[in-house]
Amino acid sequence: MGRHATDLNKLFLGLFCLILFPFLSIGQGKIPPLERPMSLELKGESTKEVLSKMEKLGGYTFAYRTDLVPENDRLVRFYKDRTTREILDDLFQGKLTYKERGNYIVLKPGAKVEDAGLSISGYIVDAQSGRKVTYASVFDSLSLISAVSDEYGYYQLDFKKRKELVLTVRKEGYRDTSFNYRGSGHQLLTIELEPLLQEDSALSKRLSGNLKKWMNRLREFELSEEQKANISNFKERILRRSQVSLLPYIGTNGKLSGITEVDYSFNVLGGFNGAVRRMEIGGLFNMVWDSVSYLQIAGIFNLVGGKQQGLQIAGVTNLNDADFMGTQISGVHNRVRGNLRGTQISGVYNSVGTSLSGMQIAGLWNRCGNGSRGTQISGFGNVAGDQFQGLQLAPIMNVAQRMNGAQLALFNFSDSISGTPFGLFSYSRKGLHQLELGVNEAWPYQVAFRTGVNSFYNIFSYALRFSGKELTHWGLGYGLGSSVRLGRKTKIYLDLQSQLLRAYQLGGKTQFLHSVNMGLNWQLKRKLAFFIGPSVRLLQSPMNAGNQFERLYDLGPYSSIFEQSKNYNFKAWLGIQMGFRLF
Repeated sequence: MGRHATDLNKLFLGLFCLILFPFLSIGQGKIPPLERPMSLELKGESTKEVLSKMEKLGGYTFAYRTDLVPENDRLVRFYKDRTTREILDDLFQGKLTYKERGNYIVLKPGAKVEDAGLSISGYIVDAQSGRKVTYASVFDSLSLISAVSDEYGYYQLDFKKRKELVLTVRKEGYRDTSFNYRGSGHQLLTIELEPLLQEDSALSKRLSGNLKKWMNRLREFELSEEQKANISNFKERILRRSQVSLLPYIGTNGKLSGITEVDYSFNVLGGFNGAVRRMEIGGLFNMVWDSVSYLQIAGIFNLVGGKQQGLQIAGVTNLNDADFMGTQISGVHNRVRGNLRGTQISGVYNSVGTSLSGMQIAGLWNRCGNGSRGTQISGFGNVAGDQFQGLQLAPIMNVAQRMNGAQLALFNFSDSISGTPFGLFSYSRKGLHQLELGVNEAWPYQVAFRTGVNSFYNIFSYALRFSGKELTHWGLGYGLGSSVRLGRKTKIYLDLQSQLLRAYQLGGKTQFLHSVNMGLNWQLKRKLAFFIGPSVRLLQSPMNAGNQFERLYDLGPYSSIFEQSKNYNFKAWLGIQMGFRLF
């Protein structure tokens, strides 16, 4: 039994190791070979023996020509919690270069000094804790060649010819560090950064507040971690007279273009700048992290994160994430997320996120936010937020919340309006909407609905006429009207209406009854009013209406005027109408 138990335990142990080993390997494999830390004590081993020890500790494999690594040297050193890269830097002192290929580290001869220019690499570390500082910006202030330390704190700068540098390191939460540097070939340089004191850190956060807002708002840029780091690390932009680029980060300002402010920017295809003070022209697109002044032109789109003033022109779309003062012109779409003081002109759609003070002209649609004032003109419809002052003009639809001004479209809608909507149908939630039950000399039964405002409203009506219990005629009408208040409970009104008439169960031509109604409206209670007044009516009937005209002729029972033209019979008379209005 004991022997079998021992064998069984070995079997379980083997299976456990077989299952666990892949997970351990995966966990180790997440860290790149050159960044894997280890502690190593050397007591006279050769370099080749050291590499063998490192392979076992790091879980990777070196690949190199045997003649590159000495076998007879003897090393006495101690490394504690050092990365593979740091140990190799110390062992070879720039004589070899190393690249990762999966889980392999390939060692190659370093370039000759006279051909290499200058290459600087190393780590950015916290001067107090010794921890690696990730995503710190390292650059030469003269050439603007730059790099950002990676997630392990490692950086590398390559210069083709330059040997005299002014190196600057910036990282949010640390003091800026600048120093002169001279060298050639491959140089190893670890740079220490001093963390800011508590009061300095608070000041730093206040200074970078705007940058953080932009980073949260400018989702369109979709920047990499390196690009975001460059922007957040610079509290003040680098100033340059001009820049030329082929594409973003491929130009005279390199990787620092996102934090560089220029007077003039010229982008062959597209570019990305921190700010533009005078003019920017792009073959396809322009992207600016902060502000733009005076003129920006692109073949496809302009994208600006900060305030802008002047003229912005794009073949397709202009997108501004803050305030804009000036004029936007595009073939398809303009958008200002903040306030616009000026004009938007587009082939399809304009949008202002906050408030408009000026004019929007679009082929299809305009939209603006609360507190806007000005004019919206579009080929289909306009939408305005709360407290809009001005004019909305469109062939189909206007929509606003609280409005002070005029709307002109087939359909107008608002929550409340101090002004006048003109259209086929207008509705204001806090405006006029009355149900009318009335009678006149032509129609003993008539119901109508008034909607709009007192100064201008639409009227929809339906009327019936009976002979005994038999329905003989019906009329469907539309009209416009206006009323003026005379006293606290009285108003005088004027309506113009036209009704389409048909004789019930008779064929023939459609006839029309036109009316001009004037009268007095007296408010009996809060939602009940009585109206009465005279009317002038005109019956229009085709010449070939036949006996249908004879049936409708008695709509005017009083003294009347009868006329005939080439195509119509006309009958006019004076009448009266009265009834009640609800709501």
